[in-house]
Amino acid sequence: IGDYQQWIVGMGARQNLVVRANGRVAITNYLAKGRTDSNLDPGYWCVVEDPEIVQLNAWVHYAGVIETDGQQTTLKLYRNGELVNQQTFDYAVNGNPGCDGFIGGVHTARTSDECYFTSPQRFIGQIDEVSMWNRSLTEAELEDVMQKKLNCDDVGLIGYWPFDEGKGSVSIDKSKYSN
Repeated sequence: IGDYQQWIVGMGARQNLVVRANGRVAITNYLAKGRTDSNLDPGYWCVVEDPEIVQLNAWVHYAGVIETDGQQTTLKLYRNGELVNQQTFDYAVNGNPGCDGFIGGVHTARTSDECYFTSPQRFIGQIDEVSMWNRSLTEAELEDVMQKKLNCDDVGLIGYWPFDEGKGSVSIDKSKYSN
């Protein structure tokens, strides 16, 4: 997926929203084919990127949506509430439980082979408000989320960092899960 990219947000090493070396934002996911014995065949990186280079010196809202039925996975990328790219792959989501989620870059601590990064790949820029959901949001819901503060009891909201602390380097998850 490229030698150099800036990680905006991700879960472990496999589900990520990044700014790629070519200046485009992308949702990336490592997908794998399932087998009848419940194991996974080796997978590959799937990338769906914005056809336009990221706007500099302007606030831009990006959202990545991952939908799967266990056989196929669709990656969707939204910019400012509008779908800019999507693709369906004949592979299923292959998550990496036990890996930390991250916002604005990855650390190089070796918690396991699955969760190991050799470079911190920090995001250069400003990030305001990150939310994670355990369900796919519709385009109308994404537009609504983009324009208001979230209700921490919203159905499917599993993490919400509005970055409104005003000081310090730690942000508190305002969802009911307090990550």
